[in-house]
Amino acid sequence: MEATNFMDFKGAVENKEGIVLLGAGGDLKEWINGIADLLVKEGIAKVAANELFKEYYMLKTTGGRTDLALVFEPDSLHMGKMTMWRIRFGDCSWISDYTVNYEHHFIKDGE
Repeated sequence: MEATNFMDFKGAVENKEGIVLLGAGGDLKEWINGIADLLVKEGIAKVAANELFKEYYMLKTTGGRTDLALVFEPDSLHMGKMTMWRIRFGDCSWISDYTVNYEHHFIKDGE
């Protein structure tokens, strides 16, 4: 999986939601499948694991951290349960927050 430019990512996820796992190193497919399986097992997902994340993006920060964004349809999850899971998980952010709060972690085109 190739890293996505932050501005391309921001444009691609406009009006979409999901989670961004901060510092997701190693095999990203393993992260994607593992998180989807976990959300199904914990009764958070309303769909099968292989239907949960329609899009995903790998982002590399200026500090070298690999972040993994997983896009989902809000009606594919029990959002209250998902909110509590996200808080328990720790190092993750909603996409809508990430595009605002982490923008300074990336070099913009032309800089």
